[in-house]
Amino acid sequence: MVLWSFFKMRVSAVSMSKHFGMLGKMYGEHRFALAPNEQKAFKGFLDQAFVRFSNHTFGISGYTLYLKLLVLIFFMIGRRRETTKLEGRTQQTTLMTSKIPIDVPKLS
Repeated sequence: MVLWSFFKMRVSAVSMSKHFGMLGKMYGEHRFALAPNEQKAFKGFLDQAFVRFSNHTFGISGYTLYLKLLVLIFFMIGRRRETTKLEGRTQQTTLMTSKIPIDVPKLS
């Protein structure tokens, strides 16, 4: 039964054990492209617009701008973490040294 279904199969390059890599070589063309109506109209618009704007205004390329922004954000986050740690420590020490009882409301 299985052998009979093999003979009923249509003859094609795939059924004759050709690999998919060999199929493109049969016609001599290896180029695949989308039609103009299938392409995205604004592909990479925001990325390219930001890089072009930075190039014209600051005169620097994209990767250096991104690197400077990342370093700036890194130091801003580090500074914020330091200030929150210091604020938390000063609040704890003032509460401990003032010896004022703190009333915590009970949840019921």
